[in-house]
Amino acid sequence: MQELPRDRQHHTIKNASAKQRQATRQLTAPCRIALSGTPIENSPDDVYALMAFLNPGLLGIPEHLRRQLVAPIQRHDAKAHQRLQRLLTLFVLRRRKSDPDIAPELPPKIEQIEYCSLTREQASLYAAILRDLEASFALPSDQRNTAMFRRLHWLKQCCNHPAHVLGDHSALPRRSGKLERREEIVADALAEGQRCLIFSQYAEMLHLLQPHLADRFGEEVFVLDGNTPEPRRDD
Repeated sequence: MQELPRDRQHHTIKNASAKQRQATRQLTAPCRIALSGTPIENSPDDVYALMAFLNPGLLGIPEHLRRQLVAPIQRHDAKAHQRLQRLLTLFVLRRRKSDPDIAPELPPKIEQIEYCSLTREQASLYAAILRDLEASFALPSDQRNTAMFRRLHWLKQCCNHPAHVLGDHSALPRRSGKLERREEIVADALAEGQRCLIFSQYAEMLHLLQPHLADRFGEEVFVLDGNTPEPRRDD
């Protein structure tokens, strides 16, 4: 085997016990290529997982990388961040959709921001979360940050839909301004014979939308997230 390319590399290499990762590392090839949209997804630690596949042993042991780069970067050390950037430039060939030589036949991407009003239920729930957020300021320091970040997530989830933040699997229609506008956009696209891709920061929101949109438009709706098995992705 002259070349060993791997697509969606982060789905298989981050878990050291993943069978696919173990099998892949046993293959021999003079050239290894990893394709990833997120070479650093959650932490600089992800760099080690990638490089262990591409250039085994080049970065030494994980503890060395964590001590020299990961820990300083997490402390917002600018010099450590620059060292990581220099390291990546030696091995990473970065391409953007905006690059002129990448799919030149595609039309320019158009970004349009849609402003959506909260429903009365959303506004009431949002205000309650804000009050809870303000109350969390008085918590002991070892609890404060976690409580604050959790409530900030609740605020974003509330803007998606009350059922998202409440987690009660209640009905979706007419309770979210964002959902209503999304339905209008999808309806317009389907009327023109187009297909739609809906992205969300939250996988659980996609799973709330799936049955709702399928019922609303009488169309089959698929969800792809980090838990989707690879055979299902390929289908």
